Amino acid sequence: KDKKMSCRWFFFLLLVCSLYSVAAEEPKKILYISAANSWNNWTAVESFSGGRWSIIPVDLEGFGETMQKGNFQSALDKYEDKLRLLISLLNPIIVIVASKGLNVLTHLANINIYNGPAILLSPIPNKCDHIHGETWKEEWTSSMKVLKDKIIGPVGIGIGTSMDEQDLIMTQINETSVCGDLSLQKTKKRVVFEHCPNWFLRSFPGDHRWKNQDSNVVNIASLITDVLESRNECLTQSCEDVSA
Repeated sequence: KDKKMSCRWFFFLLLVCSLYSVAAEEPKKILYISAANSWNNWTAVESFSGGRWSIIPVDLEGFGETMQKGNFQSALDKYEDKLRLLISLLNPIIVIVASKGLNVLTHLANINIYNGPAILLSPIPNKCDHIHGETWKEEWTSSMKVLKDKIIGPVGIGIGTSMDEQDLIMTQINETSVCGDLSLQKTKKRVVFEHCPNWFLRSFPGDHRWKNQDSNVVNIASLITDVLESRNECLTQSCEDVSA
């Protein structure tokens, strides 16, 4: 009888400890880097996390002014040390960038500051030291090559449904051929990449400002959830099998 009671108490304590461990687990940190981007309601986005993740928005104040007075590279140089320290301290599980932030991310990856899971909201390329080209297509090709070579992923891309967003982002990405052909994954209603298997792209209602609209808060949250799920799949199986 005493042995049975002891066993019951053991399993009871084990269960309590397990539940406490789960409850005490801190939310996963997600870093949003704003490089002269429009305001986003990240508090509203985080409300859909169920306490599993939190978003830390960081504004690179003066990025736009530095870029206008000099060029995109001068802005990258100015904030490099700040971002290096920030990522070292936070150790984010995902980095989110928007629009011109695409090449903030590729810069961080290129100098080995960050190469993990990423979310790109309506990414737009900008010429700088590590992004070459005299045309829009060449800048896109250069950006895609850095992402493919340097970012381990997963990579989730969100764009608007407007014709400009589809043509200037999805079509341009496809025409670089860096990740092969794009195809529709019907089961998850998203576009996947032939040679970048842990990448995906989803479209949401609106133009380039879709990401700043309250009506799309839930869609950004679902994009985060998708990237986290894809990351977990990569931890348990080859990322080459994730998009199958």
